Amino acid sequence: MDIADRYIYSADIVTHTHGPGDKHSHNNLTTNVWLDMMIAKEQADSIARSFIKLMPEHKDTLQQNLQLLLADLNGLDIALQNVGKSLAESPILASHPVYQYLSRRYLSNMQSLHWEPDKMPELEEWQNMAVILQQHPAKWMLWEAPPLNETTESLLKMGVKPVVFYTLSNRPLNGDFISIMNENIKRLKSRECLSNCIQN
Repeated sequence: MDIADRYIYSADIVTHTHGPGDKHSHNNLTTNVWLDMMIAKEQADSIARSFIKLMPEHKDTLQQNLQLLLADLNGLDIALQNVGKSLAESPILASHPVYQYLSRRYLSNMQSLHWEPDKMPELEEWQNMAVILQQHPAKWMLWEAPPLNETTESLLKMGVKPVVFYTLSNRPLNGDFISIMNENIKRLKSRECLSNCIQN
């Protein structure tokens, strides 16, 4: 299935680094389309059909496994929609611009920075964060991996709680897409609960 009509293109091309090395930029086509579970379902279906063409003798098994996977993805979609409804328009920060598809379908009020989990942001970046929070008063921030302790401590002083939401751009060392995504959702629900408790 063709999903090109649902690609998200970033208006800004930001130059940055990933640790030591030269600065670089990514093209403006955003990735991680599978963070929208409806797109993930279409990807799964397309992959299954390709395997069936290659291995027609396994068609029944492939189709059965596909239906199980689609059911799991439907469950994830419902759970993420429920989290999004509970959070409504609550402002959210993302450490990196990798959550656009998640934001478009589930968490609509998100703004992205260009921070790396294994690197303490520079003073200028913290100053920029303070400016952003004046217009976008987020209480929590999504991270692709756990940030450094010193980053976490500085965020907490600013009233922002980090929440790890793995994008699954690479194969996980443990678990699979469904189990890791369920863990992501549990962390979102936990943060949602804590936020509500603080407000009340």
